[in-house]
Amino acid sequence: MSQIVAGRLSDHLGRRATLTGGMVATAVTMIALGYSTSLPAIIAAMTVLGMVVDAYRPASQALVADLIPPHDRPRAFGMLFWAINLGFAVAMVAGGWLAQSGFLWLFWIDAVTSLIFGFLVWRAVPETRPEKSHEAGGFREVLKDRLMVVYVTTRPSAAVPPSDLRLPVSAGEPPRPVRPI
Repeated sequence: MSQIVAGRLSDHLGRRATLTGGMVATAVTMIALGYSTSLPAIIAAMTVLGMVVDAYRPASQALVADLIPPHDRPRAFGMLFWAINLGFAVAMVAGGWLAQSGFLWLFWIDAVTSLIFGFLVWRAVPETRPEKSHEAGGFREVLKDRLMVVYVTTRPSAAVPPSDLRLPVSAGEPPRPVRPI
């Protein structure tokens, strides 16, 4: 849901404002989550985080589409996704290392880097939102594409594991079955 909302904001408020706002909201929510001690507070912080943590994706993709000529877009999007995946891989290793010093460090470092990124976007990235036009587009156009509708409505079913899926608990224990959702 967050990407749908952020995509709409990116088109109406602008790519730069959405990207910066998403990063600032992520930073604030990370700090709130890091200091949450009760289950309701954790659930509330995680709900907000789920709504803001991916707000950068539609705005960054729109920036690439706005700034890069059509013939170079496949390569630009490939580099964008490669950088996101590389960052995720490095973050997982760094997060494991930092967790040894205390989990609160993870929340603070994520918040600080989010704020730095938001600041850099606000200062250095030009606004690329095109002027409003009355051209066709939006959700109605997507819903007319039957293949897209079938893909979107059937894709979540791939996330349900088969009933015979077994995961190891540790190297010394036999695998135990996982109940389907």
